[in-house]
Order: sequence, then C-alpha cells, then structure tokens
Amino acid sequence: MAAPDLLDPKTATHNSKPRLSFSAPPVLLKSPDDFEPRVTVMRWKTVLSVFLLVVLYLILGATVFKELEQPHETSQKLAILVEKLEFLEQHPCVNSSELENFVKVKQLICTQTKYWTKRMLGYTF
Repeated sequence: MAAPDLLDPKTATHNSKPRLSFSAPPVLLKSPDDFEPRVTVMRWKTVLSVFLLVVLYLILGATVFKELEQPHETSQKLAILVEKLEFLEQHPCVNSSELENFVKVKQLICTQTKYWTKRMLGYTF
C-alpha cells in the first residue's frame, strides 16, 4: 500500500500521520524600491510626561537616600571633628590650618598609592 499524500485531505485517513497545514498565505517580498520607511515620532505630551516621571523618580530617590544616609554621615563628621579637636589639644604646636593641610596631603598620598598599587599589580577597576 502506498503512503497517503499528507497534504491532500481527501486521501489522508483518520489514523495516519499528522498532516502538514499551511494556514497563512505566502508572503511576497517586494523589491527594495517599494519600501517606504515609516517614521514614527512620539507626541510631545508623551515625551513631556515621561521626562517629568523620570525627574520625579530621581527626586524621590535622592530624598530617600538623603534621609537614610544623613544620620550616619552626621555622626561620622562629628567623630572626625572630635578626633581633630583631641589631637589639637594634645599637640599645641600644631594649629588647625596645618592639621587640615596635613590631612589633605595624606589623603591624596593614600589615594595615589592605592591607585598605583592596583595598576602595578594588574587589578582592573
């Protein structure tokens, strides 16, 4: 017995293999000259509303961040100020401006040392 034609519904039997079906009509490709690019531009109200939503989101995020981090930042600033005042009391030969200059230079040296150490050891940033 010959195999039934799977594309012909008349000859296919009930228990035969599933038929191949093509439900969509074939798509004919046009030549490149027939294509017209469609340029769609968002309306100005949509752009404005998206822009305002992003700005509002940034403002809310900054406010939340400030409220969460401000107590810790304030306590750290006070701790640094107390340390500086204690140092100045214990070392009267150093004035406040000299101490500030020393701290800035030390901070710069530490930053540069860390940077060049990482570069020399091949760490990536």
